[in-house]
Amino acid sequence: MTDISQIANKLPGVLTNLQPLGPGIKESPEFPGMPDPCAGPKRMTGVEDILCMKPPTFLPDYKNPCWLDGNTFRCLPYFQLIGMCKSATSDLFKRLHMHPDIIPNRGIFGKEIWYWSWRRFETTGKFGKFKMGMTLEEFTNQFFSSKLQTTNTNGKHNKITGNGDPMDFWDRFRESNLPQNTPGADELLWTTPYAVHHVNPNVKLLLMLRNPVDRLYSHYFHGQYGKTAQSFHDHVAPIFTSFYIVHLLEWLNAFPREQILIFRNEDYTVDIKGTMTDIFRFLNVDVPNDRVLTQMANMAPFYESKKRKSAGPMLPETKRLLVELYRPYNEQLAAFLGDERFAWRDASFATA
Repeated sequence: MTDISQIANKLPGVLTNLQPLGPGIKESPEFPGMPDPCAGPKRMTGVEDILCMKPPTFLPDYKNPCWLDGNTFRCLPYFQLIGMCKSATSDLFKRLHMHPDIIPNRGIFGKEIWYWSWRRFETTGKFGKFKMGMTLEEFTNQFFSSKLQTTNTNGKHNKITGNGDPMDFWDRFRESNLPQNTPGADELLWTTPYAVHHVNPNVKLLLMLRNPVDRLYSHYFHGQYGKTAQSFHDHVAPIFTSFYIVHLLEWLNAFPREQILIFRNEDYTVDIKGTMTDIFRFLNVDVPNDRVLTQMANMAPFYESKKRKSAGPMLPETKRLLVELYRPYNEQLAAFLGDERFAWRDASFATA
């Protein structure tokens, strides 16, 4: 497999955290090649310092990562769906929750809590109905810990829960608020993947990717950046979200490749049963029988973007520009994963 740093160095505009440490800088015991986040002076930002928090010791007889905090039973998610926005992640979660051993959370659609990339960084105010400044303890309160204490017929605690915030894959905007980071730096040293790993190192990560041009078009209308194909052509925001290989390398600085299941929206939509089977095996849960898998596959699509539909198709000239912009990044991703499907030559990037 191609070395991560070699791929990163070939990508235009991509920086990598994997730099030699300077003299006298103590190395992190958890992340080789990184400085110890707790060894030097830190800014007082009001953001909880997760990197210097003692991680929980999980109970060995629970499949889900759970522990006793005094007399309080707490749990973190066994798996996280980290991306991508507008790739049918909510649809996928609704089908996952049809599995008898997978428990929803208290967030939006039983899926989204907005903790890792958003709510923990903003210490005051609200985002919609959500209070910002969420702590890790408050995050654990969003999971149905009592349901995870249920045992099966063999007396085992096999229930698991997940979290699905698809912005976690790409959203770096608030990470400058971390005590260890320097505002205005060309590169933020400490990002969300490191914090996730510190408290939950064995979490299983799901990443569903979609043709970056089509996905960006849906993302534009979902985020209410504009209302028409022409406004999309004029703005083309948020363009950075579809540079998949860049964001993936950041997560792979903290997690091993085998801990992330990467699959395409296009394959999921044509073979839901097959994709769900792959996910259940990755999560190490029982694969339901064909009748249940068929019920999952036959569930009506969960969400359809009316704003995207009313805007009509993307302008041809916009698509041409975006195809050429994203093509080299797709090719890097396909080469890195050893899978030509991620060049999306069966879609917008067909070589005709």
